[in-house]
Amino acid sequence: MATKKIKYNPDAESSSNLDEVFGYAAEEKSNEITAIPQLLNVLDLSECTVTIDAIGTQTDIAEKIRLKNAEYILAVKDNQPTLAEDIRLYAQNDVLPLKKDDLKAAGRYASTTDKGHGRIETRECWLFDRVDWLQKDRNWKDLNGVAVLRSTRESVQNGEKSDIIKENKKNYINQNLLH
Repeated sequence: MATKKIKYNPDAESSSNLDEVFGYAAEEKSNEITAIPQLLNVLDLSECTVTIDAIGTQTDIAEKIRLKNAEYILAVKDNQPTLAEDIRLYAQNDVLPLKKDDLKAAGRYASTTDKGHGRIETRECWLFDRVDWLQKDRNWKDLNGVAVLRSTRESVQNGEKSDIIKENKKNYINQNLLH
């Protein structure tokens, strides 16, 4: 099999299109799930951390990343409904109720708050490494952590907080994030 040389295009970095970013395209009648392993095959990932949106949250992709001596952070969304629900329930019942000061002291919680442009935005991150419940019936190569990110945006009008609050949560599975 011939290896295609990858040409990185930093101007397209925010694009989700592999062809724009790397000059690499999935074969016709293919999709990202099959293109990602092909791309991983041609990249030197040794000692890198690979982050992939939910489309790449597949056990075989996690295994390929680990076999390339790299670490992974994979987004979990509704394309993995059971995994997403398991993480949501665990976070809701076992992690989020814990005291933030205790978690922060243990390096398991961080938050930032920004004010400006008519809003107050708070970003929070919880990290947990008890994932034995998550590995049951699954085969995530070297999985040892989950990250839950929550962003809360409150509108401010005339110096007063309004009742308009938007919340966004994101979940990630990872290998070696906490160790």
